[in-house]
Amino acid sequence: HDVLSYIISDGKLRIMLLFQLLFLFGVIAQPIMCFTVYVMRHGQTDANANEIEQGSADFSRLTDLGKEQASNAYQALVDTRVTSIYTSPLTRARQTLEQLRQADASSTQTVLPPSDLILHNLREIDQYDWQGQSYSELKRQFPES
Repeated sequence: HDVLSYIISDGKLRIMLLFQLLFLFGVIAQPIMCFTVYVMRHGQTDANANEIEQGSADFSRLTDLGKEQASNAYQALVDTRVTSIYTSPLTRARQTLEQLRQADASSTQTVLPPSDLILHNLREIDQYDWQGQSYSELKRQFPES
């Protein structure tokens, strides 16, 4: 247990390795790490509604329908326990999270943790020159795509 205490207090091991060590030392019966990951896309944006390519550009905002979609998506989380939230830095993702938080605040049972972590690499791929162009214009310019 002294070695295990040192390893745990050192804090440099990834959680999966920690569970494997707990199994090897007989602290837990089986090496299990079980969790559920929910992936949620942002609600409809003005760019989506107008069929405009967004990519990783940050010019679009949620429409009223997009806000409603995010609020409705909260209902899927009501019977869960969310321990961590990771979000894109893009405004549309942050607005979607804000709608979820508003729904959580008005709920009788809080589901969401009080904070989230913005992951700057968690974003859509860069569409370069395509960003901001309409789908119809892109189909005209690049019919093979």
